[in-house]
Amino acid sequence: MSNFSVKIEGLEKLQRKLAKVPQAWKPLLEKAAKFATKEAVTRLDERPGATGRLATATKYDLAPGAIPLHARVFHATPISLDVEHGRPAGRPQPPTAAMERWARRAGISVHPFVLARQIKERGTKGVFFMKKAAEATKKKVPEFVREAAASIEKMWGR
Repeated sequence: MSNFSVKIEGLEKLQRKLAKVPQAWKPLLEKAAKFATKEAVTRLDERPGATGRLATATKYDLAPGAIPLHARVFHATPISLDVEHGRPAGRPQPPTAAMERWARRAGISVHPFVLARQIKERGTKGVFFMKKAAEATKKKVPEFVREAAASIEKMWGR
């Protein structure tokens, strides 16, 4: 399973100071997790021959409790690791029927058996959709924190 976590460093200390407004944290983390999920899905959908099946398996969840301190974005299909990191050379050859369907969708005219054998011999490159989504989310989190701070100020009437 391919996954990464969104954790805002220093949030625990700030949370203790702002214990009266716990409802501000959940939307912050949920917004970050939704953003990360959308980023991962966008990168998956950009691949040649993508059907959207891997994209629909990209999910997020929040830590349990009234005030979650982290969110997790994950991918619950075994093939996601091969898509994320690439498929190493030497692994068993992928099924020819699956290669035929993918090649047709991707507009590749190589015979499916030859394609499957090449994948076995050479492996594939990773797409790094989760890594790229994590990087994009890390850049976006300060904006989400500012929005949460504005929400807290509004709650306090400032």
